[in-house]
Amino acid sequence: MNIQLRTPVLWLFLLLLGSCIDPFQPEVVERPNNYLVVDGYINSGGELTTFRLSRTQNLTEKGEPAAESGATVVVEEEGGAGYALPELTAGVYAARLQSLNPERQYRLYIKTTNGREYASDFVPATPTPQIDEVAWQAESDGLLITVSTHDDQNNTGYYRWEYEETWEFTAAEKATVEIVNGQVRDITPESENIYTCWRTEPSTTIRLGTTTKNASDILRNFPVHKIASDSDKLRIGYSILVRQFAQTRAAYEYWENLKRNTEDIGSLFDPLPSQLTGNIQSLSEPDELVIGFVSANSATEKRMFVSKSELPKNWQAPRLLCVADSTNLPVNGAVEKMKNEKYYVLKKRILGEGNVLLGYQAKFRGCVDCREYGTNVRPEFWPQ
Repeated sequence: MNIQLRTPVLWLFLLLLGSCIDPFQPEVVERPNNYLVVDGYINSGGELTTFRLSRTQNLTEKGEPAAESGATVVVEEEGGAGYALPELTAGVYAARLQSLNPERQYRLYIKTTNGREYASDFVPATPTPQIDEVAWQAESDGLLITVSTHDDQNNTGYYRWEYEETWEFTAAEKATVEIVNGQVRDITPESENIYTCWRTEPSTTIRLGTTTKNASDILRNFPVHKIASDSDKLRIGYSILVRQFAQTRAAYEYWENLKRNTEDIGSLFDPLPSQLTGNIQSLSEPDELVIGFVSANSATEKRMFVSKSELPKNWQAPRLLCVADSTNLPVNGAVEKMKNEKYYVLKKRILGEGNVLLGYQAKFRGCVDCREYGTNVRPEFWPQ
């Protein structure tokens, strides 16, 4: 066959097709860093105060950041008492403090096992206004969740929100048989539920709002989260718990800077990353970098539910499909085969002509057992 190449575009296409493309690996600055990271806040409202202490790591390092275990962690009142936070799990220190005096200031003090001491600035115990409403509205591309709040005293001005999402879901396929006491039997209403589960996830984005440019300390329908209209989260039922924190101006600026460094770096027009400095210093080595910001404030929260029946009819999540392997087992030996099986679960009987039992089908566990991705324990707050 004689092919004449008449256009330069086709020549260029063939040239690129035959070229070798070498992967680009940017140079990453690796430094022997081991900076302390402090994550948490002093809960001034009498609820649990929790701090997580860890160490920084380079981008190429594998695994989770190392927990800072064995430290002495104390919430100190300026010119007053101290409240110790015992270590509950590796690097996690927590205690329920009494309601703190809003007329006093507080700081976090840390002493690590190597004798180094750290302390935050003293900060005021800032009360947080109640959330007036958590609402939702269906937009063309998804579910917008908003929060409304106000401060009659006009003392807040700066707000931050976190949230936890919980949604109901099912396994992709439903099992009809199970093994009980070494026997295969039909799944009954008394059987443990492996088809319907719930999953809870915390927020991973930073949500901030301010009323400092408003005539009054009021926020109405401020957007805190958005869910795509075809999200699996909206397939059956969805709930969100929104937590609100009053912030000082310094705390707000810290979180705003953290947001710029971690979220708003997607285009040429976004701000460049900057040095992240908080209000925690090393008392042992003043030049040592410490990551984190300690504030003292209460938290208020409100929960909202949305059911599938309330959403637009044309909002449809993709059909649940499971293309993972299945395997057929003979009648004799099926129970023994499944006894120590970690990756497969018995799904159904295989019947022949005249409903003669030929064997059983075992399916990849993630297709049949919803507990692989959540819990089958109905949350206490979930509507019946």
